[in-house]
Amino acid sequence: MFQRTHNSIAIGIVMLAPAVLAAATDPEITDLHPFTRVAYIPVGADLSSIEFERIETVKVATKRKFITSMCEAGYQEPGGSMYCPYIQDESLAPAYQISYSFSAPPMASDEYGNTRFTFSVYLHLEDLEPAVRRTVSVGGIGREDAAAYFRLTTFPVFVQRTATDEAASTRCDGNYVDGTWTQTNPDCEDQFTLTTVTIPSNYVMVRVDPTSPSRQKTGPDHGPALAGSSPVPQPRLRPASAPSGEPSDCLRTTSSCCPPKRGRNSAWR
Repeated sequence: MFQRTHNSIAIGIVMLAPAVLAAATDPEITDLHPFTRVAYIPVGADLSSIEFERIETVKVATKRKFITSMCEAGYQEPGGSMYCPYIQDESLAPAYQISYSFSAPPMASDEYGNTRFTFSVYLHLEDLEPAVRRTVSVGGIGREDAAAYFRLTTFPVFVQRTATDEAASTRCDGNYVDGTWTQTNPDCEDQFTLTTVTIPSNYVMVRVDPTSPSRQKTGPDHGPALAGSSPVPQPRLRPASAPSGEPSDCLRTTSSCCPPKRGRNSAWR
C-alpha cells in the first residue's frame, strides 16, 4: 500500500512540469552580458586588501529565459500568486573566471562575523593573448605570475537620486500637539520642489583588464574618475605567497588543486 502511494506521488510530481509548461505564455529571453570585466564591492571594503585568488575556465550563461504559466489547482501556494514562473539560463559560452578576495566589515546577518569576501569577473577566451592562454591551460604557474597578467582599476561610483530642493520649497511652521503635527497658520500650504542630485554610491567599481605577459606590474592603476568625481586613492595589489608546506607554483585552477588555508589575511580560502 505504501509503495503504491509513493509511486503515485512520484508520477504526479514528474508530470507537473510538462502540465505547467503546456499552459505557459510565450517565453521572454533577456541578455545577461557577463563579460563586463567589472565587479562592485562595498564602499567600506579595504581596497589595499584585494588579492588575486585564481583563474579557471568555466562556462557562463549569456541569456536567461522567463516563462510565466498558470499554476494547476492544488499546487498554488496558499495566499500566493496564481502564476508559476520558470527561469532557465542558457546559451553557455566558454570564459575565464578571474577571482579576487578582499577584506570588509562583516555582514549584519552573518553570525560568524566573516570579514573575507570574494568577487569574480569573466573574460572571453580571446581576451587573453595566445601565450597567456597556453600558460594557463598547462598550469604550473604561481599566483604572483598569474596576477601580473591582469590590471585592477578602482572607481568611485555615483548615483542620481530625487531629493527635495529646500531652497525652492516652502515648509509651514508648526509643532506636535498630542502627537499630531499642527500648523501654526491653518491657511499655510506646504510647497515642495523636487530636484535630481548626484551622490556617492554604497559601492566601489573594480575593473579587471588583461595586460601583456611582459608587463610585470601587479598594482592597480589610477583609472580616470567618473564624470563629476574626484580621484580616490587606489589600492596596492598584494599577491599572497603560497602558504608554508604548499608549492609556490600552485595555481588554483580547480577546487582540488591546493588545500585552503584559512585566516583573516589569507586569500587561500
